[in-house]
Amino acid sequence: MDVIASNIHSLYAAKIYAAAQDDKKVDLRLKKEAADHALYIDTSKPGVVMVDGPHFERGIDDKYLNSSKITAAFRVESFRSPGVLPDDQEQQLRL
Repeated sequence: MDVIASNIHSLYAAKIYAAAQDDKKVDLRLKKEAADHALYIDTSKPGVVMVDGPHFERGIDDKYLNSSKITAAFRVESFRSPGVLPDDQEQQLRL
């Protein structure tokens, strides 16, 4: 239960940080890593590769999947919001 509450607090903090930026775009980027789990949250347009983006996929591959073995294997779950963000009709939330 503490992990869930911590993740909610982190998401809210990322939202406040994004709102404080000069461009006022909803642009969330959150990276939380622990020994036994990790959470990555990002806003993105489906099907669009951002060269200057956070490259979360590369980090997930390097840290968890490429080094996975029978004694230390990881599972990856990925979600994309079905709706778009209120301020940007093209971006969705990715977790």
